[in-house]
Amino acid sequence: MSDSTVSQSVVLEFVDGVENVKKLRYQTIDAEGISMSQLAEFIESSDGYAARLANDLGGGKLAGAIELDPADRDILTEVAYKESLDGKDALASDSLTARDILDMSEDTDLQSVKMIAKSQGGKVIRLESGQDSFDHILDRHFRGTAIKSSGEQTTFFPSGKTASARGGGPEADLPSEVSQDQIAPLLREAIEETSTTDGSFTVTFSQPRSGITKLNIETGGDLIASAYPKEGPEVRRWNWDTGEWEQWSSPEWTRWEKPYNQAGNSNQPSMTPGPLPTNPSQQHSHLTTPSASQELTP
Repeated sequence: MSDSTVSQSVVLEFVDGVENVKKLRYQTIDAEGISMSQLAEFIESSDGYAARLANDLGGGKLAGAIELDPADRDILTEVAYKESLDGKDALASDSLTARDILDMSEDTDLQSVKMIAKSQGGKVIRLESGQDSFDHILDRHFRGTAIKSSGEQTTFFPSGKTASARGGGPEADLPSEVSQDQIAPLLREAIEETSTTDGSFTVTFSQPRSGITKLNIETGGDLIASAYPKEGPEVRRWNWDTGEWEQWSSPEWTRWEKPYNQAGNSNQPSMTPGPLPTNPSQQHSHLTTPSASQELTP
């Protein structure tokens, strides 16, 4: 490898670590047309993981790793061998492999990935920055600033943010149980607890997590397109059908009075003069848990 700057000791360490040098030569270097300079750069820039990648991948898959941008390869080795992403263990499942991440790199920019998880069914699912994924979740269901003009319901993470007024209702100060940095780890935990192999799914936690007991994740292929809580003691929603803010009071949704009280307008219907009922469930006993035909929409 005289045409490269990689040291002889690094090359020898790589060769010693490769389990089958002949396979490396014939199935990767010769068959895939990998040059000596490419191999040298791969060895030099793989943070000591070049031999491990050669053993775990081999053939055309190894050629794909060699041809990766070094920054993308750093992400591959961090996730597969350090079990973390962006230096955080909470952003990557421990069960992910180098092959999982290499396959993902064929469809996405690894540097835009915010979280990667693997379900019990072996499905690899990612969260990305941008309006097609994480930014949509934040704007619609965390900050409450992106408003649909119609629909059935919009539910919110208990983010402590002030969700914008909508549909004739006032703005609403959401309960404060989860920060923005906790959203991605929460989604990873949910994915790891499901056996899903395809499509969207709902995860029910045995105990509330950040005030949430049921979480819905919608995917487009391997990408999280939306995620939002469906039930939980700190979960709130805007119901376009009733035109009201509501809170989850197991086993049903009831009118959430706090936004109206803070706005100085209780907006409570009453047929007779005198004090209004203090129990919200007495005012809206018709509200029940949504049926299968009334699934929450993102």
